[in-house]
Amino acid sequence: MALSFRAIDDLSSVDLPRQSHLLRGYTADKTIDRILNACNLKAAVEYHLKRLHRPNSSLTPDLIQAYVSQFYLHALQDSRSEASNFLKSALQLFVRQDDRNPILCYVLGFEVVTLLFSMSWHEHERLYYLQHNQEQFYGQYIKPIQVAHRLNEKIIPRDVDIFFARRTYFIQHPFLRPQQLKAIAIATFPAETVLKLGFDIIRHPRSFVFDYAAIFDEPEQQA
Repeated sequence: MALSFRAIDDLSSVDLPRQSHLLRGYTADKTIDRILNACNLKAAVEYHLKRLHRPNSSLTPDLIQAYVSQFYLHALQDSRSEASNFLKSALQLFVRQDDRNPILCYVLGFEVVTLLFSMSWHEHERLYYLQHNQEQFYGQYIKPIQVAHRLNEKIIPRDVDIFFARRTYFIQHPFLRPQQLKAIAIATFPAETVLKLGFDIIRHPRSFVFDYAAIFDEPEQQA
């Protein structure tokens, strides 16, 4: 059963548990196959996932199915801020017969966001200095993530005016179990932001400059 424009309207008319069940049915088989057969886009996303050293660098049917359901629930959560029209528009794109299907862009965007959430603030600093538009990148991504780290007590700055104390938390990696990581990422960034991030990286690769060795292989400064 493929996702259709009628199916999109059906999804909006039932309660959330039923919506999740219907979505799994609508996105099975042909829809997932069509997403994976968008060869140019699939290849581009897998290329970026590999250069980011992400564990989910191979786009399998099971991974896409999980991300379709996650994307729907993520965008539905944003409906409190008038994002319901975005959700409907994005779901409508699932029936397109071209490479502009949004789910692969969402996969890439979400993998980048979860990567950033797993990094230390020192690694954030190294990544920040690689970017062409540093202040924009900081405001859009690094600052919200560091605020979320504080609010969720994953990284707690202590004695920030004392250099050596500062380094203790600055090099700390947040401990987040997979489900916690997914939940905090969804709570911090709207689905539309995640989708746009993935799209921008594919369309303009220099919009997100990433050098694994420069960020992770340099020794951390110890307290």
